[in-house]
Amino acid sequence: TEEAIQKAALLHELGALAEGRLDSAPRAVGCYELALEHDPGRLDTAIRLAELYFEQERFADAAPLLDRLTGKHGAELDRAQTQRLFFIRGEAAAALEDDGGALDAYRGSHALDPEHLPSLQAMARFCSRTETWDEAVDAYQEILEHHQEALTTGQSVEAFYSLGIALVHLGEDPAALGAFDAALELDHLHEPTLRALIEFHERHLRWQDVLRYKKALLLLFPSAGRVEALTEAADICEEKLEDPLGAIRCIEDALDIDPSSFPLLHRLLDLCTSSGRWRHAVDVIQRLIDLEEDDGRIARYHRTIAVLHRDRLEEPEDAVEHFELSLDHDVSQQKSFEAIVSIRAGRDEWDKLEKSYLRMLKRIKGPGQRRLRAGLWDDLSELYRTKLGQLQAAAAGLRIANELDPGKDERTAILADVFRSIPGEEPKAIETHQSLIEKNPTRAASYS
Repeated sequence: TEEAIQKAALLHELGALAEGRLDSAPRAVGCYELALEHDPGRLDTAIRLAELYFEQERFADAAPLLDRLTGKHGAELDRAQTQRLFFIRGEAAAALEDDGGALDAYRGSHALDPEHLPSLQAMARFCSRTETWDEAVDAYQEILEHHQEALTTGQSVEAFYSLGIALVHLGEDPAALGAFDAALELDHLHEPTLRALIEFHERHLRWQDVLRYKKALLLLFPSAGRVEALTEAADICEEKLEDPLGAIRCIEDALDIDPSSFPLLHRLLDLCTSSGRWRHAVDVIQRLIDLEEDDGRIARYHRTIAVLHRDRLEEPEDAVEHFELSLDHDVSQQKSFEAIVSIRAGRDEWDKLEKSYLRMLKRIKGPGQRRLRAGLWDDLSELYRTKLGQLQAAAAGLRIANELDPGKDERTAILADVFRSIPGEEPKAIETHQSLIEKNPTRAASYS
């Protein structure tokens, strides 16, 4: 009715007054809402109310009003007004996570003003979000061909990157690579582009390119991230490129960041041994020893170094040194001592072997070790007797062995023979044989 129209006009003026002189948007909204109740077809009120809803982030209230304005009443507005309302509608739909509604609105805005860059950018973005890849490619190409001068460097990078992603989904790989390359020309450390290129080349099994872009990512990561990336790069070198030296370099770089990492050191050791880099392996094990606190593990590490020196590097002296160190940390490593005996005996190094026996005897202490010590004295006495010609030392060693582990007739018989071979010690030889006869009167050897 005419009265309702007049009330609506008055309420619209009150709303404008509230906005202007009173600076009260909430009062203005109330006036505009009442005005539309009286005259729903009043477009200037509807437009201003929709704008205020949007400014106050009341997107759910703005959306239906904007739909009405851009739909039913769109023909009654000028082109610029309609375009702006379409754009606002798109922004409101985006805020409401209505991707389809946002895309439709941005399309409408772009159709009315193809030069409006924000509409084109938003349309391109939502084409990608809704996986409308053909349209996304067209939008990003239009942005880059006609509007790049208006873009910041960051916006250009994002546009090239997004264009590349859309092209990948359409299977246009050469064009996609061109877009990604253009993004990196503007920002060589653009992480999304680098990751996209890694994924692209992994899919095509181009491992050298994967490695190149993974290494480029390193500059973007904190220390922990760089270690993880270098470990992944080592995997590629070892498993895909069959390049153990490249893998070793990657792990060494990771160790520069985290030098006390046992997992990294063990990985490096595996790489060195599997590729036959024995001296490098020795260096790595020494680094593990320097970090290790447990004597048992330190002993095993030294034994491993010793085996490498003996079997791979043919360095027996270094091997013996580390077998000895292994025993210093864990005397139960009997195989280490057996290895020392084997090396020294094989080289006729009897004086050095004597020192190893004496060093071993110093290590073994405690009442529970009497039999073991006796066995060592037996072996050392045999060394004195048969290799070094030190019969007095042999006799002394056998007597110590008898004290530690008495009742061994074979040992006593050897002692008697040693005494008989020493000038002036014949009485001791007779006395020793008599002790054997007392235990076994039928022992013929002691009567001769």
